[in-house]
Amino acid sequence: MKVLETYFDKAFLLETPLFESCRGTMQNVFSEEAFREAGIDLTIRDLRTYVMPKTGTFFGIHYYDEKTPVNRILTLSAGRGMDYLIDLRPDSPTYLQWVSYELSAENHRVVYIPYGIGHAFISLAENTIQVYATDAVGGMGITRQLNYQEKKIGLALPVPITAIVEYDVNAPFLPDA
Repeated sequence: MKVLETYFDKAFLLETPLFESCRGTMQNVFSEEAFREAGIDLTIRDLRTYVMPKTGTFFGIHYYDEKTPVNRILTLSAGRGMDYLIDLRPDSPTYLQWVSYELSAENHRVVYIPYGIGHAFISLAENTIQVYATDAVGGMGITRQLNYQEKKIGLALPVPITAIVEYDVNAPFLPDA
């Protein structure tokens, strides 16, 4: 495993090994030992997949904070998507800054998202499949949301949104300061 980028002093974009044989390819998405060697202490407790049939399927800004310190990793097993990380730590020098990068089944990248960092995603191809894991069981009820149209953040999406759930549309904005 190779660390490609470090964002906001806590989040990592990783390239994981891909092994090929006459049977096809195998990506080693997670190895607790390899992650620990990269400075990431993570124990997977929940693993799920999201299948996005349409280009433009959007997952709004979701995050965990110090009250619910959940850390996440994700990768794609099919398709392509634009992934976003947003620094939502009020005391951070990079507060409200964001970065984006493309994930695909072909580039076999994995992103590590610690608590305090918001995450959003939009599919760039039909039938995109996201593999998502956390170090806590569940997520509903403890995940926090922020409206993706928040002007203080200013996310730029590369394609129009074609599918979005109501709770992302109605997510709260930042309080006025």
